[in-house]
Amino acid sequence: MTDRIKVIIVDDHPAIREALANIISDGMDMTLCGQAGSAAVAFKLARETQPDVAVVDISLEDAHGLDLVQNLQA
Repeated sequence: MTDRIKVIIVDDHPAIREALANIISDGMDMTLCGQAGSAAVAFKLARETQPDVAVVDISLEDAHGLDLVQNLQA
């Protein structure tokens, strides 16, 4: 049995987070390990959950999504 892929969702729109969460939860090989509406919360969540994948909105209210991705990779 393969390990499930741990995913976090980062988007400042709750409806988008909910839709993505439903898709991920339905995936047989994915586990949703958290959601965040801001880069600050996402960075803390990622440190706590150590996800394999982050689905990140490019335009967040408190940061640019690409900056968050670079910080998460570091």
